[in-house]
Amino acid sequence: MAFAVGGPLPAPSTSTSLPDEKIILLSKDKLWLRLLHLSVPYTKVISSGFYLSGSLDPLAELRVNLSRALGDSSFRCKFPARDQWLRSQFGELSFPDAGAASGACAEYDSWRGSQVVDSISIVYPDRNVQTSLGVFSHTFLKLNLARWPRSSNLNIALGFAAELDPNEPFVSLVSKGLFGGYVAQFTFSNYYTEVNRYGESESRDIFEYDLKFSKSEIDFLLKHMWELQDADFQYYFLSGNCSYHLLTLLEIARPSLDLSSGFDYVTVPSTSLRVVLAAPDLVGKRHWIPGKQTRQNLMVARLSEPGRALYRELRYGGLAFYSDLFSARGISAEETALILDLLAESTRGRSDLALLRGEVLNYRSQLPVGGDVVALEFPSENPETAHGVELISVGFGQDSGRSDTWAQLRYRAALHNVLDPPSGYFRDSTFELADLRVRYYGSREFDGSSFTLLNAVILQSVTEDQFPISWRARSRVNDFLSRAVWENSGGVGFSKNFSSVSVSLMGLAETFMDSREKAGVGVFAGASVGLGFNLFEMLRVQASLDRLSALQSVREGNYWQGEVSVGYSKNAAFSIQSSLVSSWRERSLILEGLYYY
Repeated sequence: MAFAVGGPLPAPSTSTSLPDEKIILLSKDKLWLRLLHLSVPYTKVISSGFYLSGSLDPLAELRVNLSRALGDSSFRCKFPARDQWLRSQFGELSFPDAGAASGACAEYDSWRGSQVVDSISIVYPDRNVQTSLGVFSHTFLKLNLARWPRSSNLNIALGFAAELDPNEPFVSLVSKGLFGGYVAQFTFSNYYTEVNRYGESESRDIFEYDLKFSKSEIDFLLKHMWELQDADFQYYFLSGNCSYHLLTLLEIARPSLDLSSGFDYVTVPSTSLRVVLAAPDLVGKRHWIPGKQTRQNLMVARLSEPGRALYRELRYGGLAFYSDLFSARGISAEETALILDLLAESTRGRSDLALLRGEVLNYRSQLPVGGDVVALEFPSENPETAHGVELISVGFGQDSGRSDTWAQLRYRAALHNVLDPPSGYFRDSTFELADLRVRYYGSREFDGSSFTLLNAVILQSVTEDQFPISWRARSRVNDFLSRAVWENSGGVGFSKNFSSVSVSLMGLAETFMDSREKAGVGVFAGASVGLGFNLFEMLRVQASLDRLSALQSVREGNYWQGEVSVGYSKNAAFSIQSSLVSSWRERSLILEGLYYY
């Protein structure tokens, strides 16, 4: 509930003299700075009323807050966490009786009485390639209320988010997100809405990690959340985002934690989660809520071959549904229940399958078999097994037409390539940002260096009843140390997964601008075929072949370009890449060792 905060009161007269040195020293206390969200500049509160001094000076703010706490018994109603900290640090002063303001704090006391939190968990929905922000995932807190079981979806979700317009142009969205153009707040919501959003609508697995907070730590965190109910923050995609602000909340609950200090510039949810998991004596039990698609895959895996065939006939083949169908096929009552549950899952929300779903639910309600027929164990592939977001590598290679070899140093800011270790990521897609490669030849010259702003290949497999679009995009500057060739390319099409093999077909468009050539602009169009293999979980092979024709170019008009890459990895990685551009007769081979952190 909202409340208003007036201007600072005059400092009360007290019989106890307080050394100014103590106030100066405590104004630098890390918990005081955290309560004010002044640890780093971009986490400050931008709404009025949060800083009673009207400034961002921790010393001035401490003086005014101490004055208010000593002279106004209702101070704790508005800032209960600050009040508790001030009392603990200035025990020699005479504060008003905390119980004297009980009537004035009816709103706060009512809220606290309704929020009896038994424990707290940090929640991580798995990555998803359906949205641009989904590739980085998200983190939020789950407040497990005393009146509900810990596993109940009736518990409370606590997150940090900005209100984004889904219809806003992409360039505007990115620029605002990078430079703090959005306003964000901490928000409470019903946990079942988050499970429905991530688990059902987006088919993302959800991972929960219980935090071993004491009752007093939980109480202090909730007191601070009351202080933040009307607080607005600037939102930054890379730094002051959901994951960073949640880390600061955990540090407020337990001041001995140091979780956010390594994220002054970039905070990625998966990396922040790894820091939480590595903190001593912080994380307890782990829990897994499979997303809709994972849940269906688990159910299909439990079916016998006749059961799978019958399910596919009913779901995709138009087989008429009748009650004796299962016994006629020799399907047991337990497997019949499983098939019906799977049909109910896969037809949910499908208006074209409403009649089949109604028949399925009606017959399922008549079966004596019930309960959860799929046993859930925490998966071996989870956020803990994901490779680090950042990458450094050393490589050696050779180009056609040159006798000397070159050495390459590489740094990638984020996130994942299809050749990287797949655990905890999207297996058949690539999404890379800020990929810098500097090459040094034996003839003592730098050439062939590149900076890739974005390299994305998002493959979403076609199924029997869904035809999602696959796409690719790349923006790269080549040879930036000697000349500048800016290449941009993109394509859309379809892809299909066959167990460990993926195939894609896309239409392509490509442009380049060469600073060393007069009117050095090229525009090409064509098509691309891609093929990928995942072998033995650690060996991945990717091949692509592009055919491009010039619409306008100072180079030769038509050409083929192909690339074959092999990656072997578990924790670190080793890759071999070879490429060929036919018309320009350019060939290269590179051996590269990669390290993720």
